[in-house]
Amino acid sequence: MKPQKQLFRHKPEDGVYGDCHRTAIAIILDLDAADVPHFMDKGAYEKGGGPKANELFEMWLNERGIVTISLPFPGENLGRVLDTIQSCNPLSKPAFILGGTSRTGCNHSVVACDGEIVCDPSLDDSGIIGPCDDGHYWVTFFGLLDATKDPARRAARVLESA
Repeated sequence: MKPQKQLFRHKPEDGVYGDCHRTAIAIILDLDAADVPHFMDKGAYEKGGGPKANELFEMWLNERGIVTISLPFPGENLGRVLDTIQSCNPLSKPAFILGGTSRTGCNHSVVACDGEIVCDPSLDDSGIIGPCDDGHYWVTFFGLLDATKDPARRAARVLESA
């Protein structure tokens, strides 16, 4: 992981959209934030908002053989969410993106691992204090694209297992 701070503070009234999510992706993938496209910018919001931006992130990650696995947790206790992920993954301790509401009152993404937030990309360490505006905490893991979708890879896997 490459801890770092986001490049843009969220100020939509000034036409600037924060990039905590792309920075969280960069942290987990050990990249610089500037090397991950800023799909949560003004253009994405004009073309469909967060869902459109998430679609663009998914396509960008898929081109690199990565898929996201996102799970909503109803607005329960944040500690319970972190404890649940930790207890379900005690050996692998995967890093993941945790989405919730920050101290500044907007949706925010941080990086968590092993039952705690390990990196907050916000410029003022605003953290996560509650669920996102949809009432859920969002947990996003990264996985590898299914090699079985490619017929040549599927055939190779079948031959390997025979």
